[in-house]
Amino acid sequence: MSGRRLTGRHEMKKSICVFVSVSILWLSGTMFSERQGAEVLIKKKNGQRIQGELIAVKKSSVLVLGSESHSDEAAEIGDISFVQIVKKSNALKWGGIGLAIGVVGGLVGGFASGDDEPGFMSFSADQKAGLAAMGFGLIGLAVGSVAGMASGADVKYQFEGKSESEIRGYLAQLAPKSRVPHNQ
Repeated sequence: MSGRRLTGRHEMKKSICVFVSVSILWLSGTMFSERQGAEVLIKKKNGQRIQGELIAVKKSSVLVLGSESHSDEAAEIGDISFVQIVKKSNALKWGGIGLAIGVVGGLVGGFASGDDEPGFMSFSADQKAGLAAMGFGLIGLAVGSVAGMASGADVKYQFEGKSESEIRGYLAQLAPKSRVPHNQ
């Protein structure tokens, strides 16, 4: 019977190693990808809309790689009604991070608590680790998903009717969100 228990413990540890390895690879791929500018929607005073990746913010214009045209499109500052940063929901990414943190925390806590003394409600360290990993993993998934959804709210900068200093302030906030983050 003890040989069977060691096999079960070995399988549990193997599964944990696979999960942690896959999580690390997934997270490293999302964290070290090439820098991209924010997705923006620019509405000009004449009603024309430009949507795409924010490439650069200059003193006199904003440069966007158009989603539909797949070419650079510039909007002169004086022609812009507003610039809206179109954020994508981070619920999946943050939920995955929360899940990974919860699972790892549950596993560490379960294994660290050791086996219970034999009795009516006794659990092995493996069982505790599995139950804690599931419980804390689900909690981490929920908290991470909600936080990710909240972080994905759009931001709108109204240019039309604003003073030159307010517009310069908006441009200073937009510049770090571009692919080329310094003003030219």
